[in-house]
Amino acid sequence: AAFSINISTGALLDESFPAYTARTLRDARLNPRLIGFEIRESQCRAFPMDVQRFLDRCEEIGCHVVLDDFTFHSDVLELLRARAVRMVKICPSLTLDGLGDKISQAQVAAISHGSRVLGIRSAAKRIESAQVRQWLAAAGVEFAQGYLFESPVPLAELGAARMATPQLRR
Repeated sequence: AAFSINISTGALLDESFPAYTARTLRDARLNPRLIGFEIRESQCRAFPMDVQRFLDRCEEIGCHVVLDDFTFHSDVLELLRARAVRMVKICPSLTLDGLGDKISQAQVAAISHGSRVLGIRSAAKRIESAQVRQWLAAAGVEFAQGYLFESPVPLAELGAARMATPQLRR
């Protein structure tokens, strides 16, 4: 399991945040590979130098990054070179419009195939129908999240479920 945390613009711009993260993970004895940060594409476009600095620090720490609300905008493509970027979450407007709009379909297919070439995972958000899920699977999107699959679960329940499953115990 890995967890990703939406990063606020304030945390993104705070040059001390990565050091705080590294220190906290070390003190808690948590493997940094379990923790990722979600950065919205709009933040990447608004603060490109800060995002690059954050990506570099995440790579040093060992945390991963998810580019959220990803549309394949040309201003953000260079960030896909960063080794810390492990996933893109496709902007819901593309997947919600995808069944009826050829441009949205093309963007989703480009994101799916392009990310696969780069070794980056792709995920779709807010998937609420089996028809959209099937279309995304056919387009090559690897992961989906939405109430169609499961509603949010408290972290305490996740831990209890893990301990109750014998093959997951360590």
